[in-house]
Order: sequence, then structure tokens, then C-alpha cells
Amino acid sequence: MLTDDIALTLEPEIGPRTAIHLMECFGSAEALYAATEQEIVQRAQLKPGLAKSLSRKNFHRQAEQEIAFLEKHGIHAFVATSPDYPALLKECPDYPHVLYLKGDPALFDRRMVSMAGTRDVTTYGLKMCEELVFGLAAQIPDLVIVSGLSGGVDTACHRAALDAGVPTLGILPNALTTIYPAHNTHMAREMVRLGGGILTEFHSRFTPHASVFLQRNRLIAGLTPGTVIVESPAEGGSLTTAQFALDYDRCLMAVPGRATDPASAGTNNLIKHLKARMVCSAYDIVRELDWTPAPRQREPEADESLEPDLSKDERGLLSCFRDREIVSSEELAEWSGLSPAQLAPLLLGLEMAGAIRTLPGNRYEKTIP
Repeated sequence: MLTDDIALTLEPEIGPRTAIHLMECFGSAEALYAATEQEIVQRAQLKPGLAKSLSRKNFHRQAEQEIAFLEKHGIHAFVATSPDYPALLKECPDYPHVLYLKGDPALFDRRMVSMAGTRDVTTYGLKMCEELVFGLAAQIPDLVIVSGLSGGVDTACHRAALDAGVPTLGILPNALTTIYPAHNTHMAREMVRLGGGILTEFHSRFTPHASVFLQRNRLIAGLTPGTVIVESPAEGGSLTTAQFALDYDRCLMAVPGRATDPASAGTNNLIKHLKARMVCSAYDIVRELDWTPAPRQREPEADESLEPDLSKDERGLLSCFRDREIVSSEELAEWSGLSPAQLAPLLLGLEMAGAIRTLPGNRYEKTIP
């Protein structure tokens, strides 16, 4: 009964591990709440005060109000004792008893990979987020990108997934009553609308505290078979996600950076100390996770008639790109010597011809050889 399960999580003295212990003792929240105070003390070895609170069902009225909140906002609740609870997460020793999802419940039936990294992402980090997500999207038809909905790498991975038409799941360090950080509210709504979702273990009455980010990070690592750390300095929150992945015996992967770049010190250290497997492409991730990619469609044979019809000025601007390099409009202006007014029609012409694609932040990428 959902009311019993939610009431259990509302007990301030019961965390994930205690909830797991109680389920091992009683089998279900319904059976727990049907027991007497003495039975709870004897079977679960709980303190008498906590056993009394459980036997008196002190939080059931609030649980009923929580269920009304879920129904009003179209939020799905997943209980750990139910078969629809994410199977991989339940393998973790500290899985939450209830999960709350705004989005498509079928997400948990797809192939998921977690991606994490620094909020202070560099241009290199942004490029790798996009290349990895787009590369995975091309190979894995039932892909879901999981990240923490924070700034930097998280935002870049969620955005790349949306641009690639891939469902993406954001894990929140707070209740679904608000989005943190607030500037990602619009993107979170877009994620839900386009087949992804936002997920949390925190009920609507939850008051955030200092450890919420650690709790959020363990979900990011626990939900999926593998976690990719895209970019991280020597110390950073994403390294706690990496440690959770190791603790849960999941595949930990890291993108290498320049040896002299502080922004990649954390990922380089993970690789150096053999904690993470080095990945440089989406193919590497697919191989490490032992996924079977979708069969590649046969590429058309080279044909001059397939080349885009570009003007002399458009070809000149295109020559400023190197293959798969992402450049900003400011860089193109510097390299080409053209003013923004001169650049705009040429960039539009190149995009219309399929020679480049526009990325967020007035950045562009060459799409043809």
C-alpha cells in the first residue's frame, strides 16, 4: 500500500539503510505497520520510541497528503518492493525505499549511461559532452542519458541529448516542488516533454541539508551500469559520483585531458590510478558497457553530385573549420577577417546547405568532410 511506503520515508529517524532492514524483517511496509510496537522491537531491534511511532502510524496522514500531491502533478512513485522499481539501483546497499519520477516510467526499461563532471566546464569539455552523446545516440536506439541537472557538464549532456533526440533523466538533490539550479527549470520541463524525466528520492515536504548532493550522486551512479566522468579538476563533486560507481562495482569511465590542464586533473588521475577506463569516443563507451550497437546503415558511395552547392565566399569560410571542430562566431570572425554582419548570411547559407550545424552559445560545427 503506497500510503504505508511513503509514511515510512517520512519518519525522520529512518533512512535508506534502516528502511531496507525493515523490509528484510517484515517483507513490506504494510506488514510493518500491521505489527505491534513489541513485535517491531523484537523483530527489527529498533529503539522503543521509533517502534512506537511506527505502530501509531504517526505519519500516515501526511503520506495521504503526499499521494494527493503526486496525483495532482502527475508524478509516479516507485516502491522498492515493487517489480517496476529500477533493478540495478536495488543492487546497491543504500537504495531509497521510494523514488519519485516526473516523466515516462518506461525510461527504466531502456539502456542508461550516467555522465557527470565539473560545473566549470571548458570548451573541450563541452565538445566532448556533445560528441559522446551524439555518438551514443547514433549507435544505441534505446539510449537514456542520466545526469545531475547541475550546471557545466550536466547541463551540456542533458542539452546534447535533447538536441540528439535522446531521452534524458535528471536526478535532483531536492523534492520535485522546485528545480535546482533554478536556471535549468525550462530545460527540465523540456526533458519531461520530450520523453525523459526528472527523478528524486525526496518527498515534497523534504527540507534539504548538507548531504543531499552525496545522496543525489549515489543515485546517478547506482541507476546505470556505467558512469562517464567527462571533465573534473583534482577535487570536485563528480569524483564522489565516481567513487559511488566504484563502490557499486559499476563500470567507471573517464575522458582524458591534457596533462597540464587543471580542468582534467581529476579525470586524468582516475585513469592514471587505474580506477577508470579511458574513453575517447562513444564507441569506447559502447565497448566498455558491452552493449550491442544498432547495425550501421550503408553509407552512400562518394559522388560529386552529393556535395553541397556553395558559393566561393561560403567555401572560404568553411575552410576555417577543421573536421569536427566546434568554433564560436567570435573565432570565425577573427580567423576569416569578416565582420558579424558579413558572417551571418554565410553561416546561414552553410547551415542550409548542410555543411555546418549550429550549437548552443553561437557555436558551429562542420558536418561534411
